[in-house]
Amino acid sequence: MSKGITLIEVIIGLAIISFGILSVIAVFPIGLRTLDMNQKSNTALFLASSQIEASIGKGYDSLEEGVSVEDFGEIDDFENYKRETSVSCLEGHDNCFEESGIKKIEVTVFIDGLIQDEVELTTLISDR
Repeated sequence: MSKGITLIEVIIGLAIISFGILSVIAVFPIGLRTLDMNQKSNTALFLASSQIEASIGKGYDSLEEGVSVEDFGEIDDFENYKRETSVSCLEGHDNCFEESGIKKIEVTVFIDGLIQDEVELTTLISDR
């Protein structure tokens, strides 16, 4: 009967522990990339939401049909984001501003350097 462990048992044990540690370390870059992507997506949602709130704050009568674009670098403190704001009619109405009394506000925020590179929010505003 042996009272100790052999060199081969120590080497096998170290190999198993090393494999486990390296597996855990390999997951960290994936987690960091996911965290960065989620942070950029949340920032894009914030920018879209704040633009919708600003448009609603102008009031129904101040919103004119059309598209406005803030290109990359034009939004203060958010140089990696581009924002397009569109005010339009609902589908099926030729002249929504006189006929239906409802305008559609659509904001699309593009994120520079991501695979999933855009976030879109839409809302309706009524004159009533």
